[in-house]
Amino acid sequence: MRFIKKYWFSAMIVSMVLIIALIVFAVMLSPKQDVQGRGFVPCTEAMMSNLVACENKISCSISAILNNTVCEIDVIYQGVILWVEKKQAYPWSNYIFEPKLPSSEYIDEQVVEEYLKEYPNVKDDMENLHQRRKDLENENNISEDYQELWSEE
Repeated sequence: MRFIKKYWFSAMIVSMVLIIALIVFAVMLSPKQDVQGRGFVPCTEAMMSNLVACENKISCSISAILNNTVCEIDVIYQGVILWVEKKQAYPWSNYIFEPKLPSSEYIDEQVVEEYLKEYPNVKDDMENLHQRRKDLENENNISEDYQELWSEE
């Protein structure tokens, strides 16, 4: 009991710092974009729109950031609830997942698919080209070194 009386404040501060660190770590690992708006994406979008509406007012900006933190805590809490109810495999499954990204307007998916059918080993070809480029750079560097040696004499 004496230990608790002596170190209660330190234990409380350490607990708060650990909780905040876990939240920051979860937000760092989570996807930043998702077509379906899962995870922390809606929280971030709401925070950004609130920050834009604040027009550089400090108290409004702090309020928007705190509301974002509350939203993130709520997402984490919902993940734990869904996990306890056995609706998802892990407590973090609702905010750490493989995102579905919007398709690019500039890339025609059908053309890419046809290209990959015609040339199925694109990855191997690109790795081969990358290795050949490195070899050429090394040869170029060696020839420059020899030229420097010959020019010094």
